[in-house]
Amino acid sequence: MASRPRIKLLALCGSQGRDPLLLDMIEHAFEGARESGEVDTRVVELSDKRLRHCVQCEECMSRRKRRDGTIREELQDCTIKDDLQAIHTGMVEADGIIWASPAHALGVSTKLRIVVDRSRWLVHQGNMRWKAASALSVAAEPMTGQETVLRQMGTMIRALQMTQVGPGYGAGGAYSAPDDPRTRESAREVGRAMAEASRFLKAGREVLTQEARSRIVEGYHRLHSSMPDHSDFVPSEGQAIKVLGISGAHRKGSRNTVHMLHTALEAARQLGGVETELISLRDLRLDVDHTCDECLATGLARCNNQDDMQELYPKLMAADAIIFGSPVHELGISGRLKGFVDRCRWMQRDGTLKGKIASAVTVAYLTIGGQETSIAEISDFIRAFQMYQTGFMFGGQGVSGPAVGGHTPWNEDGRTRLTPVENDPWGMMTSRFTGRMVAELALVVKAGHAVVSSAVVT
Repeated sequence: MASRPRIKLLALCGSQGRDPLLLDMIEHAFEGARESGEVDTRVVELSDKRLRHCVQCEECMSRRKRRDGTIREELQDCTIKDDLQAIHTGMVEADGIIWASPAHALGVSTKLRIVVDRSRWLVHQGNMRWKAASALSVAAEPMTGQETVLRQMGTMIRALQMTQVGPGYGAGGAYSAPDDPRTRESAREVGRAMAEASRFLKAGREVLTQEARSRIVEGYHRLHSSMPDHSDFVPSEGQAIKVLGISGAHRKGSRNTVHMLHTALEAARQLGGVETELISLRDLRLDVDHTCDECLATGLARCNNQDDMQELYPKLMAADAIIFGSPVHELGISGRLKGFVDRCRWMQRDGTLKGKIASAVTVAYLTIGGQETSIAEISDFIRAFQMYQTGFMFGGQGVSGPAVGGHTPWNEDGRTRLTPVENDPWGMMTSRFTGRMVAELALVVKAGHAVVSSAVVT
């Protein structure tokens, strides 16, 4: 019987100067990671590194003609020569990366942002795909930017196409209280979650043949225009996965949100061996959460309200991946989707959704109309439920509004004119990417889970 894979975890400490509290949190995270088996750990302190700002020359992203007419291949790193080349090598070699930053002016540190700005070539070449990532943050006082920084780093993680690991409520944030047991346990929980996810992802990557991985990567290039009728890559028996789409739209029928989910699920099915189902909350009778806390106080494995939610719980538990969809309402998700999340509180307590893959699609009237804030809101409860969230590509994770350069959503008389989402090629493309990446990540994690579960602990 094979042994569990040994993993490498890298922590990027983004403090501008030496920060003992942040380094202490990283060490506690590593302690939590080591509880699950053999883990190699390394900390890179960016405070003593020479890092220059990106100049957006696009050299790392381009294939250009040489003077002799031949095509120059894409570069393997940023052309600016400083300490970042060694950091990039460590990022590629690591199985998981912990991004750590103090709260600077309610934001991520400049040093850490420079690393992300100059890591676009890693995304372009797929070097970060299927790597686990999570975040740690500290600030001088409680509620002075930790959650804001964690959310910003979550967006950065997904932009690099890494798999964001959700360790649960509040994990990863701390303030200047190194002796606070909550701080230490928060960091350890991040480490435990990172070790588990990194091990699943590494084992899954090794299970897939090189041919299968190549076909997966090639699939992204075909997504630019239209999905192929089928994929030559079919998961082996026992690796078939189920992807569930949840629509929080208020309107009945196949409108914008539902259409985006249909598009994402269709892309997921093209991978082969993928079963999908779309559930519209509009068609169900769902009561609001009464905060009776019966499910939390008694350990009840379901909500006590007897309505159609009882039929959804088994489907959520059986799914390997879930794509949440919502229209934008007042720069946030719909109340219908939030009500659904509230009714799943017991699943967060029990870890019922832990390790399942998740992503989101959203649509608004305007091109810049709240899609990103809605995605961020969905990402928060994905992290709270300890799910693994996929990365995204090309600036959006299944977002849509009127086509760029298109008409405004109002007629001349001031009345609203609805723009069908299928007229937005960008929104349709990001929806396809979302569905494809969800299915692929679910396949990798499921394959890795099977290997790790049957392996001997060394």
